[in-house]
Amino acid sequence: MPIIKNGRIEENVWVSLAETDPGALSRETPVVVGLAEWIAGRETLIANFDRRAVRLENADAVEEIADDLDFIDAVILVFPKFNDGRAFSQARLLRDRFGFKGEIRATGHVIQDQFLFLQRCGVDAVEVEVEDGKLREAWMRALKRFKGFYQPALAISEGALDDRGERNVAPGGAYSRVEPAVLASWAY
Repeated sequence: MPIIKNGRIEENVWVSLAETDPGALSRETPVVVGLAEWIAGRETLIANFDRRAVRLENADAVEEIADDLDFIDAVILVFPKFNDGRAFSQARLLRDRFGFKGEIRATGHVIQDQFLFLQRCGVDAVEVEVEDGKLREAWMRALKRFKGFYQPALAISEGALDDRGERNVAPGGAYSRVEPAVLASWAY
């Protein structure tokens, strides 16, 4: 399934360890495992694979992998339904509380309307189900939908597009994209 990352459509390189013949894997194969697999085989995975990802279901506690984030290259967050927002909280915890610098990917039932909010929570890649020539443009339009925000957010990751469709890393952190009128209203 393709992913949207840094404004481009890319192929998913991660291979599920549970769904792949172990003989077909090499040290360089980027593998993804579930939380239970990670906990059970942490040392083996670290010793045998250069790149590792952990898939967290929406009910999994991020704290379970907090001490291991230096050994994890990506965390894949599952959205079972578009209206279940627990993965937004997981992403925010990974970036804010635990300082995770690797890829955070959303998968499952994610819709375009959530794309901007996912990025504001720290997600930098989204798995998409439809391959279409206009797919990227449709998802990129979702980034331009709102110009001001009331709630703080993480800085938009490098490669994301700003309101004018240009590359942007938000230097001001949480309040860098808030309209001045909105900031003024917070003063009262």
